[in-house]
Amino acid sequence: MKRARSIVPWLAAPLLALALFGAHPASARVSEDYQRLADRFDQLVADPVLGLHAAARMDEARTSLAMLKDAGRREREHWVYMTERRIALARASAEAEVLEAQRVDLQRKNDHLQLALARRDAEQARAELERQRLQTQIRAEE
Repeated sequence: MKRARSIVPWLAAPLLALALFGAHPASARVSEDYQRLADRFDQLVADPVLGLHAAARMDEARTSLAMLKDAGRREREHWVYMTERRIALARASAEAEVLEAQRVDLQRKNDHLQLALARRDAEQARAELERQRLQTQIRAEE
């Protein structure tokens, strides 16, 4: 019983200090950085338009987030930077894919309109030729 009493004060002091002073500020900063980046990534993934694009870049950003979460003190700054860059790259890639899809769609619509215009012009030319043919026939009969 005497041994148990001597361990209790030894454990109580560090536990009390941790409770009074909280966690280490660096771990709180990493936690804040991780949460900020995780929120930014989640927002990108949840975007109804962008979230459906750039799957490979999204996976890279997700992997960086996991690496940041597990990073040691010396690696944290590096993984914060890498995660920021990869999330930005995933967003830019998704935006580029969306814009490319819009460009293709607009090109398809333009092609359709050009074809409709060419058909209309051809029909007008046929109608004009028919009108001229009828005029020539009328003149020939007179």
